[in-house]
Amino acid sequence: MSNINVGLTINIIPLDGYTATTATDGKVYYYKYSGGSDGNGNVTEYTDDGSGQGTITVTATSPSYPITGVTFTGDTHGDLSWAFGSSNLIAVITDTNVDNENASFCVTATDPQANCTFNCDPGITNKPKPD
Repeated sequence: MSNINVGLTINIIPLDGYTATTATDGKVYYYKYSGGSDGNGNVTEYTDDGSGQGTITVTATSPSYPITGVTFTGDTHGDLSWAFGSSNLIAVITDTNVDNENASFCVTATDPQANCTFNCDPGITNKPKPD
């Protein structure tokens, strides 16, 4: 079982290394992931290493932008699910690690002051363990 931590930093200022995303109200926010398998929030897990399901814990670093949901793209086998952690700043993603697939998770965050939501999207890859 792998336990991988991912950090999510969100702000309204365009900084180097941050990705722009447009909110539901048209305003632009900027996000940057840390941690994961590559230091940029992307996660690679191995499907047949015998360790069972994996957990990816995404923690938003600013209480100003809580997480409201997580969606998945490319999860053709239904291996991915999520739930809130101990607060709305933490999303815990469970990966069964059963099937090889290239999927991505998209964290939706909110700006309660502006009453809008926006998406932040890194990737998850499940692949066979190298020999």
